[in-house]
Amino acid sequence: MSNMECLQYLEDKNSSLDSLHKFPTIKKMFMKYNSAIPSSAPVERLFSYAGMVLTKEHGCMTDENFEQQLLLKANRHLVLRS
Repeated sequence: MSNMECLQYLEDKNSSLDSLHKFPTIKKMFMKYNSAIPSSAPVERLFSYAGMVLTKEHGCMTDENFEQQLLLKANRHLVLRS
């Protein structure tokens, strides 16, 4: 990507998606990295983990603690590989 195109994009006051048409390289990167995941499987998996974490015994944990427990459960495979 040219530095000039990048600088022009950053200086552009237009923040609408239509402004990407003026910057083809930025538009290509936007389409590649800012696209939604086409499958609902990751979301369903996260809800499944939430059901495992939030049981009757753990029903009164704080939101922050719940989020931490959920992330630990969902990412445990990353820790086990290390």
